[in-house]
Amino acid sequence: MGGPVGMPVFTLPLSSATADVFAIRPGQTLQTLVQGQPDNPFVSINGNKVPLGANSGLQPGQNVSVSVSPGPNGPQIQVQPNIVPPSGAGQPTAELPQMLTGVLRAMGALTHAGEAPGLVPPGMPASPAALRHLLSLFTERGQTGRDLQTLATAVSKAAQAGVLPANVADDLAWLTGQIVASAEKDIPKALRQAGGDAGRSLEAKLAAALKKGGLEGLADALRQDLRAQLGRLLEDKGLQEFLKANGGLREFGEAAKNVMERVTGSDLQNIRGLSEPYVYFELPFGPDAPIRQAQIHIFGRDGGRHRIDPEHVQAVMDLSTTAMGDLWIALMVTPGHCMCTIKATSPEAVEAVEGSSRELVEALSGAGYGGAAVRVGLWDGNRVREAAALMRGMSGVDVKA
Repeated sequence: MGGPVGMPVFTLPLSSATADVFAIRPGQTLQTLVQGQPDNPFVSINGNKVPLGANSGLQPGQNVSVSVSPGPNGPQIQVQPNIVPPSGAGQPTAELPQMLTGVLRAMGALTHAGEAPGLVPPGMPASPAALRHLLSLFTERGQTGRDLQTLATAVSKAAQAGVLPANVADDLAWLTGQIVASAEKDIPKALRQAGGDAGRSLEAKLAAALKKGGLEGLADALRQDLRAQLGRLLEDKGLQEFLKANGGLREFGEAAKNVMERVTGSDLQNIRGLSEPYVYFELPFGPDAPIRQAQIHIFGRDGGRHRIDPEHVQAVMDLSTTAMGDLWIALMVTPGHCMCTIKATSPEAVEAVEGSSRELVEALSGAGYGGAAVRVGLWDGNRVREAAALMRGMSGVDVKA
């Protein structure tokens, strides 16, 4: 592995089988962080732990380059520290690993330091706040559905008390009804809303509205944008005084903060869509729904006009359910073929999905996906590792196979 002159290279021999498990091609270099304790450091490669030993000279939190190369006695893994430029001399990308370490430590998620760099979209503005918003999508389960209902209820009470105009409460209640899937029948509507909003900034929506419908279109765009509505409510002094007097100010503020952070994180994740055919969105559910949360990634071949070709597409769903626990579902569609891979975190869930696999194939075929097949497997539930692997494999993806 070519590296900075004078920087020591730590080398470990590997068997061919072990090298295959790590899934690193000879010559490929990965950037990661040393994890563990000073007397037992390790690096994580594609979710696999590689002990470095106490005499490696490497410390937890240290930014390193990892590669696999041929050796005289077979493949070997090489770990080399990266030079950190003096303060003010480096580019933002050089500061990213250290910044990631600090953010993950503050979030109590330092165990994900090895996978986290792969989650940061190219071109994303690197700041602790931005990284926290982005990483929380994958390290924490959100509660956006419950938070939105908390906000809508508080605003409704304020309107009933004459503190806010009735149309303000109606607008938030309407938008919450569009976004949150409280029952199975609400899912198509919520999917359309979330998919339509994904990757579109408020500024872009306002520009399009002005071009299309003038001031009337602008007002409608503001009404349909969650950030715009919450921003207006958070600045309303009368609402704040009402909530404070009724003991609801703290709950309202926390719910609004949670929602805004999830929306911001989603916007940052969709930066990937600026350079490749990709879109990400979350689907909030009501507290009594059988699905607690759904995160959806859609990517594939460029179909022109910034659209993903529907005949060459992959959809990945990260679900948290009440009955079957966490599920990771990947659906690959190509002409005449559809492969659905489902990973579940318990043997009981795997057995249940396997027992329904025939019905799933029939449902996919009935939806127009011919040649459907279903694969089911047991999963350890590591969403961060799965998402990082998905982001690594997405660039240049070929869905012709």
